[in-house]
Amino acid sequence: MLISRCSNKNHSPRTLGTGLYKMDKVGEAERVIESSGCGLFQVWAVIILYVLCSMPAFFGNMFMVYGNYNPGWACLDLINSTDQYVVSASNANSTVSLTQPLLGTSIANHSITSRHPVYSTGTCEAYEACQRVEFNPEASTIVTQWELLCSRSWILSIIICVQMAGMLVGAYLAGQIQDSFGRKKTLYSALFINAIIHLILSFSVTWEMLAGLQFFSGFLIAAIMSCYYVQLQEFLTIKWRGPVFGVPAFNTAGILFALTAMWLKNWRHIHLASMAVNFVAFLPVVWIPESLRWLEVNGRKEQFVKVANKIARVNRKETVALDDMKFIIARKSEGEKKDAIKRHTLLDLFHNGYKVFTIIVAAQWFAVTCIFFAIYFGIKSLYGNFYINMLLMDLIELPFCFIRMVAPNLLGRKKTSIMYFSVCTVSLYAIACLFVYSSGEVKTTGTVVFAILAKISIHAAFDLLYSYTPEIYPTVVRGLSVGWGSAMARLGGLVSAFLIPNDPDTYYINYTVMGSMGLLCCIVTIGLPETRGRPLKETFESGKSYELDVVVSEKDQRNGSL
Repeated sequence: MLISRCSNKNHSPRTLGTGLYKMDKVGEAERVIESSGCGLFQVWAVIILYVLCSMPAFFGNMFMVYGNYNPGWACLDLINSTDQYVVSASNANSTVSLTQPLLGTSIANHSITSRHPVYSTGTCEAYEACQRVEFNPEASTIVTQWELLCSRSWILSIIICVQMAGMLVGAYLAGQIQDSFGRKKTLYSALFINAIIHLILSFSVTWEMLAGLQFFSGFLIAAIMSCYYVQLQEFLTIKWRGPVFGVPAFNTAGILFALTAMWLKNWRHIHLASMAVNFVAFLPVVWIPESLRWLEVNGRKEQFVKVANKIARVNRKETVALDDMKFIIARKSEGEKKDAIKRHTLLDLFHNGYKVFTIIVAAQWFAVTCIFFAIYFGIKSLYGNFYINMLLMDLIELPFCFIRMVAPNLLGRKKTSIMYFSVCTVSLYAIACLFVYSSGEVKTTGTVVFAILAKISIHAAFDLLYSYTPEIYPTVVRGLSVGWGSAMARLGGLVSAFLIPNDPDTYYINYTVMGSMGLLCCIVTIGLPETRGRPLKETFESGKSYELDVVVSEKDQRNGSL
């Protein structure tokens, strides 16, 4: 056997996937995870950390999609106006329902039994002139609760911005906290506190109170998302890190949220439902142990062995004794020891040759989130039923999840990302063109189809970012890297509040700007390294470059497989 040193550009995916990594370059956690394989423990980890924890994150993130929905209103000043009401009248022989009964004699000899307003979104001029407004009772949103229309519609953008600001702060601090105190404690605490926040939110008496609480909810949502993505990835083998994040966890949560909104149709009740899903995720998280990689780099030897043996038992593999572990701290170089013990900060992401990567990651997360939320919050501007459109956004995406699971390993992280960004860019530019150059059925159908296609591709890119970004950075700053990306994402979320399509006359501008952001992502992604098939680094010192030590046979050398 020979030890061959090779870079990604010089060896094939087959060798990367099947080669054995040189053992003095791989951490003890990597050994344990790879030897235990991807078994029953990882299956439960995916269900608990990814599927269940996605639900409270999605419910909290998407609340304002329902919250800023205007179900329609009617002006009660026009109580005698026949064009504002549907009038039901009856006699002994028949019942009629007319929108303009006084224009003819069709209800002669009938007695009027009911009078129903005709609800519509109307114009701001009509709304401002009306003294008595009645909103459609079919939906109770924060728009209907505090009449946030026309001159008061800016409040909706403020509430979204406040929540995104909370996520911005939470993303950074959560990354710092989980790298310092552990993934599990941070996730567990965030889920419990977030449940309490949603309970209080359901009793909000003013929009200012709701906005203030949304800040803390956003903070905790960012903490939940950054924790469960990192913790899950650190339990997965090299082969499954990419495909697992193609599991339709967010789509399942989106479908559940849409069905919940269709059923409850009340913003207060939706907050109570959000509290419930937080507790549903909170309870099984107790079973998930602390990340092996975090325990390793922080020198928690006894805890490390307990967790390693738990994974081995669940996967029905051979357990190990404490004395059998050649713990990584004992065999690190002096530089690696200092790197593991050091308390890292955000500035470390801009050192050790990672500066360019960190800037590119920031651009990706900013643009992806800006596009994602602008499309989602813009559902209300699409043609058709609001609830059906919200459901279709996630339901139609399910058949494409297979591509999300296969593409990262088949094409690599970089090429797959560029593919997603390209599809999204073309779709968004197509929508902009439809608003300018088409009308009628073509415009109606085309905008919905391309909006769904753009959402499918940008969602796939979003999920891949949560897998791709942590693979670029070592364990000592992995939480910080996701926190940094999430923080930039929340800046994108702040901008998305002002990109949400509201005025039909400027729709094409909104979608052109979003398409340009997608194009930017296509270009900058070229500067990132490919991480497919590579073990996760533990410290900066353990691998400053993206070269790998792979054990290959003499036969492979002769056949030129590397």
